[in-house]
Amino acid sequence: MIAVWGLLATYTLLLLCGHSTFMVWVNMVLWGMAASALNMAPQSYAMELAPSEREAACSFSVTGFNAGVGAGALLGGTALSTIGVHSLPIMSSALGFLALIVLYWGKRFTPTKTA
Repeated sequence: MIAVWGLLATYTLLLLCGHSTFMVWVNMVLWGMAASALNMAPQSYAMELAPSEREAACSFSVTGFNAGVGAGALLGGTALSTIGVHSLPIMSSALGFLALIVLYWGKRFTPTKTA
């Protein structure tokens, strides 16, 4: 969840400071840090859920992540060609908030560990 909030912060920073080349570079560094955390957390969680089948869990995690990248490219390309470049951070923020809702809702169904 923290990584998604980090991505949302970078989208806001891009909207506010996109006119400054230096701030765009700072934003891209922050975006890269948040995006790398976004990839590692689900993969670690998948391995934790299936300790005896780690290879399969990692495979499904990578497949899901790559499907998300492809879907994002499709949506972003469609928005870019129809609405324009200024819609991309807003659309990305909307998808980020949707991801937070799904994560929050999904936590209700996550098995908890007992000591």
